[in-house]
Amino acid sequence: MKRHTTILLLITLIFNFLGVSFVYNIWLYSIKEEVKKKIESDFQEEPKVIKVPLSWAEHPPKEFKWHESHEFEYQGQMYDIIRKEIHGDTIWYYCHWDKAETKLLNNLAEYISNYLQESKAKQQKYVSLKQYLDKIFLLSHSEPRFELFTQTLARFAHDISRLHIFLDVDLPPPKIQ
Repeated sequence: MKRHTTILLLITLIFNFLGVSFVYNIWLYSIKEEVKKKIESDFQEEPKVIKVPLSWAEHPPKEFKWHESHEFEYQGQMYDIIRKEIHGDTIWYYCHWDKAETKLLNNLAEYISNYLQESKAKQQKYVSLKQYLDKIFLLSHSEPRFELFTQTLARFAHDISRLHIFLDVDLPPPKIQ
């Protein structure tokens, strides 16, 4: 009975964890598709111009992160590139400010932050959990989405296998007769 309860609990936890990732990625995909359609159609919105030094292409600062080839995060806000122009040593990005994706990513970051602050004693363990969650939720990636997700899932399975989970322990040990 203990074994079945433990297995059921483990399956429930893994399902909840992967389920959240699945729902999050579907939500993110739908936002990206909506923005893509908006940009490809008659774009009525005035594009926001973001000017960055040309050197940021090779060595971007922390506040400037690429998420995809046509999308970046700057000062905590997500932008989709409509077009770009080079003016001397500056790149001008004409962008759509993606408020929905910004809100989604900020909510996820806040959720992770709140989760990490629940227990200061376990802070070290949770720092690695945050890094793992960042990878599985694809906050920053340079590889294709599916490939990164499968690699992360494989690492997760490997990490789980190293936990040495003992499902059934007899207390006290059986007597040998």
